[in-house]
Amino acid sequence: MEITAKKGLEDKISARFVANVIAGLLTLCSIPFCLCDVRLRGGDTGEALYRLAFPPLCVLLLLAEDGLEKITKKYLPDGLYAFTRMFAVGALVLGRACDFYALVPFWDKILHTLSGVMFTLIGFCIAPEYAGKRKTLYIALFALLFSLSVGYAWELLEFGSDALFGLNSQRWQSGLIADLGNGLFVTDVPQGSGLIDSMTDMLVNLIGTLVTLPFARFFGNGKSARGARREADGKNNGRAR
Repeated sequence: MEITAKKGLEDKISARFVANVIAGLLTLCSIPFCLCDVRLRGGDTGEALYRLAFPPLCVLLLLAEDGLEKITKKYLPDGLYAFTRMFAVGALVLGRACDFYALVPFWDKILHTLSGVMFTLIGFCIAPEYAGKRKTLYIALFALLFSLSVGYAWELLEFGSDALFGLNSQRWQSGLIADLGNGLFVTDVPQGSGLIDSMTDMLVNLIGTLVTLPFARFFGNGKSARGARREADGKNNGRAR
């Protein structure tokens, strides 16, 4: 009974529990904030509904992460798990629902930099499953390419959403001065604000990745408290048999 109680206490005070509580509170608070912000800035119902779609989307994403861990029985270290929670809330709840992309300077660049850090750490955690002898150089190369690939895929997603739904994820509308018709526009910079936004996003993602690489190996073999306990329980059960 004492062991069970101790495990329950560790679960409750773990980084996972704290991260989920903070994520839940921020998600709930984002709804009235969004409605007030839309009203004060003269937005319409369509804008409000669009922004309010992101909190439940964030919840579904977080539930999917938990489900993936249970299915694969592979658990991220607790600190990294909390990092992914806060990043999702920062991007979808604060960034989209609360419109921090417009309200907070460089919010987009901060998130892209942190994404480089986060996906590099995730790359180090999953690379050993396929690294054979676990050579450090191989794992570092995998983490580097994994992080950059996710950043590249994200830019493709932003481009697709802008092209299909007329959004402004890549800030291509921000630099428009005049519409000449026939697909021709006058922009405030020769390269176009959309191209500059995409390239700087990929640049800060690369910076975050390169800064993290020398230190990421210390996290690569980390285990979550939950994963470590389950492995220990499995070994103890095997010995008992």
